[in-house]
Amino acid sequence: MVFCWPLQGRKEEELPKSKKTVIIAAGASGGHLFPAMAVADQLKEKGYECLFVGRAGQFSGIVKDAGYPLHDLPASPWNVKNPIKKIKAVFNLLRAFVAAFRLIHQHNASVVFGTGGYATVASMLAAKLAGVPTIVHEQNVLPGRANRFLSKWVDRVCLTYESSRHYLKFRDGVMTVTGNPIRKKVLSVKDEVRKDDGHFRIVIVGGSQGAKILSDVVPNTIKLLPYEIKKNIEIVQQCRAEDVNRVEALYHAEDVQFTVQSFFEDLESHIKQCHLVIARSGASTINEVSILGRAAIYVPLRLADGHQLQNAKVMENAGAAIVMEQNNFTPEKLASKIVELYEDGVYLTKMEKAAQQMAQIDAAEKISIEIEKLSEEDLLHLAKQVESEREK
Repeated sequence: MVFCWPLQGRKEEELPKSKKTVIIAAGASGGHLFPAMAVADQLKEKGYECLFVGRAGQFSGIVKDAGYPLHDLPASPWNVKNPIKKIKAVFNLLRAFVAAFRLIHQHNASVVFGTGGYATVASMLAAKLAGVPTIVHEQNVLPGRANRFLSKWVDRVCLTYESSRHYLKFRDGVMTVTGNPIRKKVLSVKDEVRKDDGHFRIVIVGGSQGAKILSDVVPNTIKLLPYEIKKNIEIVQQCRAEDVNRVEALYHAEDVQFTVQSFFEDLESHIKQCHLVIARSGASTINEVSILGRAAIYVPLRLADGHQLQNAKVMENAGAAIVMEQNNFTPEKLASKIVELYEDGVYLTKMEKAAQQMAQIDAAEKISIEIEKLSEEDLLHLAKQVESEREK
């Protein structure tokens, strides 16, 4: 059901003839923001204007460089025990709600789309009060707290995985499986051919947080590899800025070819050229590695809800990845897996093909279609309301 704010006080000529603005509420992580940007790009091609709200954090420059306006809204996590922090979270929620309501009204938004994270809740609540259709997308197998809350009353819920229905079965009628939107930058290298020069390339992706455990374990794994393998290995590692010098020194001591940085503008190209990815199992990472058709060893981040482990298990069950939980992620065990994959090209190829079969290339288009449907429904509803005002 869609509720609308009163039209009294607005002149008929001031009402928009078409509502083509979509407000996108995204959390501060790359896992929330990159799928949102992929959908925004798709909507832009269809003539929509997109406005981002929420907490872009370290990725705010990427959003602005892509040409999208960004309004930073106050937000604080709710799952804290400290009563002062809880009060702050409620206060920021109210502030963000008021700001989001004003933006929705000012831009005559036709739809508000959210990709999860506590920073999106205020915008979705404001949209509901304003009578604007709402839609959320869940990237993980296990829905996050924000989306579990929002999915109880939003107009559409888009899922990456079919198995997520189990957790949101009370709203089965509004759910659709779309996959996880992928950035065009990633798709642009999908068909590149990997260099066949005898080198075995490994890409280590720590994610937006850098994953210190990967910086600790992987360099110490390389020293355990047989010389015949080590001499053919090339390493590309993304890690925390404070770990870069330490990791470089470890690789340098082993006399292997390496590139270590805290951020790569062209990480997708490195993944496409590699033979093995070692990474956390965030939804966006898994989707990008799958689309690029690469085998992976996933080391799920230990979280209370265990959603990264569930993401990784989906890929392992499909034959596209190996899962190593943190308590088993040691240099000795990792070295054994690398040697196995290095020596068994058939096994590696099977994993790559399985990854490609799990790829979801058209997710952004599917979600943009759902947003279009809601936008059209909103226009029809608004037209009926205008007609009703005329008759009075």
